Amino acid sequence: MRKNKLVAPVLKWVGGKRQLLDTFRPLLPKKITTYCEPFVGGGALLFHLQPNTAYINDINPELIRVYTVIKENVDELIEELEKFENTAEQFYAVRDWDRNKDYYLTLTDVQKAA
Repeated sequence: MRKNKLVAPVLKWVGGKRQLLDTFRPLLPKKITTYCEPFVGGGALLFHLQPNTAYINDINPELIRVYTVIKENVDELIEELEKFENTAEQFYAVRDWDRNKDYYLTLTDVQKAA
């Protein structure tokens, strides 16, 4: 299978392995068709490998929500993200969403992922 060069992690993640890919490459089998990642984080190795089949997991349900929304509703996610302004005010407003549980519960999965 030919790899898509445009496929890359969508998130930066603490403990990410993006900088370690050159170290991992010689340790990996030549052909990987199924990939299982118990702690996906930013998914650097997953997106580097681009296996035919992948199973991902993480202890962080918000992170898994992001990947699920990307898989199932990417166009809606992009539309939601386009509503955001790149300002400090917007950043702090969005950051406060999950601190207000009553408000957070009214958001859709797409809004939460955005």
